[in-house]
Amino acid sequence: MDYLTTLHEAIKKKLIAVEGPLEFGNGGSRTRKLYHLKRLEDNLVVPMSGSVRAMYERGGGNELDGKMCSIRSSSAMTFNLLGNGPVRITSGKHAGSYELAYEYQLPTLRNNPHPANLDAYLKGEGEDVYCEMKMLEWLGTPRHILRPDYLETTHYLVPCEDAESFVAMFQKLACICVMGRGRKPERLSGGRYDSLQMTKHLLAIYGKLVNDATYRPGKVTLLNSVWEFTNPSVLEGYMEKYLKMETEEHKGFESFAKLAEEYIAPLFEARGTSLSIEYMTAAELMEVVEYEPCHRAKLERYIV
Repeated sequence: MDYLTTLHEAIKKKLIAVEGPLEFGNGGSRTRKLYHLKRLEDNLVVPMSGSVRAMYERGGGNELDGKMCSIRSSSAMTFNLLGNGPVRITSGKHAGSYELAYEYQLPTLRNNPHPANLDAYLKGEGEDVYCEMKMLEWLGTPRHILRPDYLETTHYLVPCEDAESFVAMFQKLACICVMGRGRKPERLSGGRYDSLQMTKHLLAIYGKLVNDATYRPGKVTLLNSVWEFTNPSVLEGYMEKYLKMETEEHKGFESFAKLAEEYIAPLFEARGTSLSIEYMTAAELMEVVEYEPCHRAKLERYIV
């Protein structure tokens, strides 16, 4: 088996071990036949409420349209880890109860048809947590492209002097110039970690802080929760390749967080809000969220 097939088969094997026999085959492609469940309900650990379904229907990813049936779906994982809400975190520095929204959209630039789409937004008493969730996306071939508009302050929705900090950070990150589709120049970020997406999320959150006079959280956390293999030895001959990618992902996050601390955190601080940027594996997130026993038992599918 090739590398990606090995990843999928390991995840599928654990899912069946937890849930028992399941019916696969949602579409005509080989991947859909093997790794997409026929019924969305079989890929969710608890029934999805009507209000949560409406959030996904309004979201920008069309997640309910087959994507969420995939065993590698980050949207399905997000819902499975956070449920129908509210979310209660029982330990650690984020302990507390949070209102929950999925597919939370915020604008980034003027006349940009593609807003930042955060997988989940947890609104608490003294802290808001914005979540970007990844399952297998980070294990593919990285190609992170930056629109040229992000390098011009006139396109921003925040004051020019603040926009300059974001432009400076984007310039640090998108350091590779290539000829793109249509023979137009593009700028890419180097490395595996999607630091450009995370910086766009920071820009969107900061824009909300600037432009909504009623929004004054004491603390904002941008949380990147990433699914990782707990026991990479199940990948046998591909374990070393996987561990190399995992190391690249971690180093990429560390570099991104260091730049954000330098360029972006002072902007939040100047407006009375502290900024925290964190990386947490899906397994670590599961440890601190409160679940009913039957819910927690089904989450064992993600411990591979």
